[in-house]
Amino acid sequence: MRKFFLQLNIFILNILYYIFYFSCSRKVYTCFIENETSVYYKNVEILYKYFKEHSSFVVKINYKSNLLYKIWIISQSRIVFVDQADSILSKISLHKKTDFVQLWHAGGAYKAFGFDAYREDRDAKSEFSRIKRIHGKYTHVVISDNSLKNIMSKAYNIQEDKILALGLARSDLMYKINNLGEIKNKILNFYNIKDDVFIVMYCPTFRTENEKRYSDINFLEVVEKAVSLCYNKYCILYRNHPSIQLSKKYFSSNVIDVSNRMDIVELMASADMLITDYSSILFDFAYFSKPIVLFVPDLKEYVSNNRKLYFQPEDLVGKQMVARNFDELHQCILNPIVSDKIWHNFMSACDGQVCKKIYHFFSKSRL
Repeated sequence: MRKFFLQLNIFILNILYYIFYFSCSRKVYTCFIENETSVYYKNVEILYKYFKEHSSFVVKINYKSNLLYKIWIISQSRIVFVDQADSILSKISLHKKTDFVQLWHAGGAYKAFGFDAYREDRDAKSEFSRIKRIHGKYTHVVISDNSLKNIMSKAYNIQEDKILALGLARSDLMYKINNLGEIKNKILNFYNIKDDVFIVMYCPTFRTENEKRYSDINFLEVVEKAVSLCYNKYCILYRNHPSIQLSKKYFSSNVIDVSNRMDIVELMASADMLITDYSSILFDFAYFSKPIVLFVPDLKEYVSNNRKLYFQPEDLVGKQMVARNFDELHQCILNPIVSDKIWHNFMSACDGQVCKKIYHFFSKSRL
């Protein structure tokens, strides 16, 4: 029954789309689709603003937009940009003359996604069909480094010449920072943090159980205990995955929940250290040349029950900055090492001109 209603939904949406599409022959819009969590990732917002400044008929549609309006705009667009899977576009087969561009919301490549993220407890044929519906329609995919083309080609099941190493749009914001001290003071003042406090940004990704996402709050307690042994004055800026919400009852007085703060670049610029696990935020944070600790006490379980990894934690930050238990975490915080390879190896296309490069690539033939 569930499959029947999905197919019916797909049929109706495609009928509407093609009625709208053929009702007007001239396609003028450049369309940006912003989902509920896109606002936290910034890629859609930053690139939309750049296109808006340099061309006409640029439209941004968010997750609250009227369904018919959304389908109409998509049908009248020459280019459609997304930064993640979209529930409506996953059900519509866009006309072959429409460019459907996946910006993706993450830099680098760490945990598997797309066609590499099969749910092994499901029928392989139905899983392939599901992933193809969600991720198998892109005409182009924008990535953060040329070295990742092979990985991304397989993850999206798309030819390598359609993978564009133009960079992560939000990384342009980092190159616009002129005064790190000024930004840090802004964060300190906003959260009432004293300037002699050591700031750790802790950003765990989600886990999945029975198709529901959750965060293990016990890991936060371990992180705080390890930090408190190294610094008398400390503050933990806790940023959960955008799809997860935690009650503030779990936070001590030294932990500040910054999950809903939009300007993630300012938070990264203000932190003295990042602790994460399997989150791609490590690639962004590498720009600031500060210590990155990968705290992965559940590595074996995560790979078995959640996602496989393209790279082992040691391959990213070095063995000295990977912690699988409390003692190792304590040593990582106490004796940090900064890796100078992450940005070079995974984010080299992020040069402060990403929006400009994406705009010029598509403007040659489409705008």
